[in-house]
Amino acid sequence: MTRGPSDGDSLVDVDASIVFRRPFFVVLAITFVAGALDGVGYRHLGIFTANQAGNLVIGSTMMIEAPAVAVLALVSVVGCGLGVACIVLARYLRPWLAGPSGSRALMIAAAVLVFGASVVGEQLAPGSSTGPAAVGALWSATWWAMALAVGMAAFSVAILGMVFISGGGVRAPVLAPTNAYLDAIRYGVASRLVRTETGWPALARRAAAFPLAWTLGAATAVGGTGPLPRLGLTGGAAVILIVVALFARRVTEQRSDADHTV
Repeated sequence: MTRGPSDGDSLVDVDASIVFRRPFFVVLAITFVAGALDGVGYRHLGIFTANQAGNLVIGSTMMIEAPAVAVLALVSVVGCGLGVACIVLARYLRPWLAGPSGSRALMIAAAVLVFGASVVGEQLAPGSSTGPAAVGALWSATWWAMALAVGMAAFSVAILGMVFISGGGVRAPVLAPTNAYLDAIRYGVASRLVRTETGWPALARRAAAFPLAWTLGAATAVGGTGPLPRLGLTGGAAVILIVVALFARRVTEQRSDADHTV
């Protein structure tokens, strides 16, 4: 059996710079998609697809008021955890998944799973209701259908969040958008206090771009829920991921995956 890469960081901290010439913009696009998917989940069901910290709050504070929604939020947390664990295990067993071709393949797989989760949700629990009305009573057939769809969606977004942890050295807030907001503040303040460090202003601008991209994606999903169906929104997100995976410029066309083993 093929065992894991020599550098353990490749299992948990892959940077898009090993694949793309413009890693920052690639990861920015992924962050936009994550925000859009979170907006769809929160708009329709009152839970998040990527923001698992938010789901933990929902699960702990709404257990009495809306137990069906609260447990569904915890299902998303579990689905996300399974997705992260599966990618770490997959990269351990198949190290090529941490390289250029493997990372692109994982992006496409995440896109297919994102759209597939939405299709499952529409097929098992169709309807235009939102919030608790769409979730149904706890343990009902409707709730189980939603739980399956939510678990699949969180699993797929977790895969997306693990494909590239950073872009050009800047952490990508796909699963936790708050991190980049904090980074933007600390780098921005540090650049004012210690003016000899010329790199901090650029880091602050890059870090700030991620929560802005995430927010723009979420706003697009929430604002577009009226004229666009849920499948249309998730389908658009999947298309963005596939286009980026297939057509974003490589680091260099001459180098092979063996040269990029990390």
